[in-house]
Amino acid sequence: MKNNTKVLIALAAGVLVEAVVGLLLSPDKGSETGKRIAGAERN
Repeated sequence: MKNNTKVLIALAAGVLVEAVVGLLLSPDKGSETGKRIAGAERN
């Protein structure tokens, strides 16, 4: 695997982990977070 590919995979994994952690640690209730995510999909 080329070095650039490894960097891109690591970057994508980091972004995914940050998104999940951010959602889990957000101060909103789960139902409110779900509504916010659903609203973002519509826009």
